[in-house]
Amino acid sequence: MVISFAFALLLGLSLLRAAGAQTYNELYRPRYHFTPAKNWMNDPNGLLYHNGVYHLYYQYNPGGDTWGAMSWGHATTDDLTH
Repeated sequence: MVISFAFALLLGLSLLRAAGAQTYNELYRPRYHFTPAKNWMNDPNGLLYHNGVYHLYYQYNPGGDTWGAMSWGHATTDDLTH
């Protein structure tokens, strides 16, 4: 029983690693910190929880990767990981 549990655990970890490698393959993108898909962001704040969903607001420049033309970005998650 211990061997089958260990095998199942190793298989699960391997699958998790493979999924992570496919999803998080950008050299400078942290895995557990929020970053937008592109461009510049600053000042993440306003983390709210409502009806099972977390909402994060942040300063965002949709037109470039430097400060300027500021607006607000919005991200949602139900588990604070994805």
